[in-house]
Amino acid sequence: MTWDGKEERRRTSPLTIREVQEHMDSLLASHIRNEEDAFRDMSAKIAELTATIKKGFPDGDLDAHRRYHEEMIEYMQERRRFFADFRSKSLQAVLWAGLGWLGAAAWQLLKAKGGAP
Repeated sequence: MTWDGKEERRRTSPLTIREVQEHMDSLLASHIRNEEDAFRDMSAKIAELTATIKKGFPDGDLDAHRRYHEEMIEYMQERRRFFADFRSKSLQAVLWAGLGWLGAAAWQLLKAKGGAP
């Protein structure tokens, strides 16, 4: 259907520019209030969660808790090195004692057979 020019078209909006602006300002103000309320609620929840998390640490000090764990890790590494060295040196001592015992036994055998002075 094409326009034949007989019907009248509305030349202006039924609302004035001022009414449109006031309506948009009202919507914007409502949106800002909603966002501010949501931000306050979110901030309160974050503060509550932060307080709850901090309760799980001595005096609420997260850094001290981290440092404690770092010290414990370092202590356990030193302990592992100590026991690894202890086992290694103990094994060496047992081997040297065994070698000494074999040498003494061989010497006693030679003496008993008369081959040694």
